[in-house]
Amino acid sequence: MKTCIALIALACGLLAAGCGSSGLQVANSGATTPVTQHSGVPQVPGLDAIAFPTQSDGWAGGRGAIIATTDGGANWAEQYSGGANISAFDFLDSVHGWAVASSSLLRTDNGGGTWTEAGEPDGLVLTSVEFTSAEQGWGVALPAGKVGAPVLGTLVKSGDGGATWSVVKQDAANSICVSGDALIAGAGGKVLRSSDGGETWSTLVDKGGNPITTWFTATVQCPDPSSIWVLFLGGAAAGSQGYAAYTTSNTGADWKPVVVSPILTGSVPELKGVTSLDSYPGPFDAVTGSDAVFTGQCPACNPQRVTVLATQDGGSSWARREVNGFYPTGLSFADPDHGWMTTLIGGTGGRRSAILATADGGGTWHPVYPS
Repeated sequence: MKTCIALIALACGLLAAGCGSSGLQVANSGATTPVTQHSGVPQVPGLDAIAFPTQSDGWAGGRGAIIATTDGGANWAEQYSGGANISAFDFLDSVHGWAVASSSLLRTDNGGGTWTEAGEPDGLVLTSVEFTSAEQGWGVALPAGKVGAPVLGTLVKSGDGGATWSVVKQDAANSICVSGDALIAGAGGKVLRSSDGGETWSTLVDKGGNPITTWFTATVQCPDPSSIWVLFLGGAAAGSQGYAAYTTSNTGADWKPVVVSPILTGSVPELKGVTSLDSYPGPFDAVTGSDAVFTGQCPACNPQRVTVLATQDGGSSWARREVNGFYPTGLSFADPDHGWMTTLIGGTGGRRSAILATADGGGTWHPVYPS
């Protein structure tokens, strides 16, 4: 995506490095919070993933590094440095975790004290994993040349903590989550359910008939056994992308649209009056059946911004906030109040990483990791 050249100048007012500023500043509705650069902070050129299984314990990963905190982000230490570019995490707790990288899967069973290389399915690259125990896990995998493409991936499973993987079903899903004893898959314009480990599937909802845009991918999250949230992504044009989020609180029997792209507001009868987010969607986190946070972005805006929508009533109402100067890459909430966001700041020639934190459900954000 192209970013306004004016953002390079904006970065000088927000980053300590190279611009003479006293530190990173986060603008929340006009108020700024500065943080001074500290020596000894591990430097990561790009952070794309974050996970906080508790309020205290968290991990962030990106290009060749994993950093960790045990105090909610006040201090960070490097746990991994190498060739793996981290794109996603999955943590059962503060001890057992997996890091999905561009061409490998890393795992830890001691809170990140050591990260070791796990396995990949033969001829495929994992793009996401979902573990239900230290041994049992599921994943979506693609051929290396198709990673990032809007195509259905292969559903795979592991019974040994990710050391080995077996194929369950090809062309099955864009994403998966586990809801009780069932597997839930996002697949193009559909949400699917399997009660037999992925061998057979039933359709919970099919939104593939949208007359405005075709849904290419679907990202599902299952915060509890009866609740599912899904974000459908469509095509992009004229600086905007078509997308819509839906949720169900009764295991898929009924669905309601909760968030929509501005370009689709009013264009589809079902989406009329639904809360709009921003030009492009960012990462989201379904914390509970009632609590969820969605982020959006406007790469062409000056200043560049993160739009944050938070709900506490299952999407019936939303609180909106904007944080100027940032581009969201990852989002994780330990509970409905405490969340963290990996971000990028700056122009195309000098983007830098930061981590923002909130203690009020996304109402205000402050930096906990300047770089």
